[in-house]
Amino acid sequence: MLLGPLSPRRVGSARLLDASGNDALDELRAAFSKTWGRRFLNLADPLLQRDGHALAPATLSALDALSSDELYDLRRDGEGVPYNRAARTKTPPPEAGPAAHLRALLAQAGATPQGAWYVHNGQRIRIVHGSGQVLGSVSQKYKEPPSVPEADIIVAAGAISAMVPGALISSGSGKSLVRPAPGGSSRWLTSEEARKELGV
Repeated sequence: MLLGPLSPRRVGSARLLDASGNDALDELRAAFSKTWGRRFLNLADPLLQRDGHALAPATLSALDALSSDELYDLRRDGEGVPYNRAARTKTPPPEAGPAAHLRALLAQAGATPQGAWYVHNGQRIRIVHGSGQVLGSVSQKYKEPPSVPEADIIVAAGAISAMVPGALISSGSGKSLVRPAPGGSSRWLTSEEARKELGV
């Protein structure tokens, strides 16, 4: 078995890597997810330009610091699927633009990247694609196992805040209209609620 760093060498026109199979697969997975992530974040550009801004290069370069697992989590958040489900799309869905937009706004407001999430004003923030859906419906999909870390706030970017069944109405703890998903303590917000609360 070949072990060691992923150092490329050429044999004829072929490019070979001296590495274990697991390392090579992990590198390929990370490269694919990074390309996916760049395309996803670029969906924010038209929305930023509408307000006279542009996508900051640092928002894209922050992807370089993420591990393959963190990049994969970013893909799942961008697709709007929980962490106990698989990412499926080859390219980001165009309707995920509001999720990319909010990520760019947080980055430009000085939020600190923490894996696929951000930390802003001491709160861990996860942004998931929720465009065209009701906020309560999005939160109900996220029945993740206890081993998945919890964010303080989960933003279903692009989701609609609407009247929801009584079982989902908050009992008064926290500002969100939606209770935490089963087994979790995260507050769910729409993009508009998040921007107002976080000041971005």
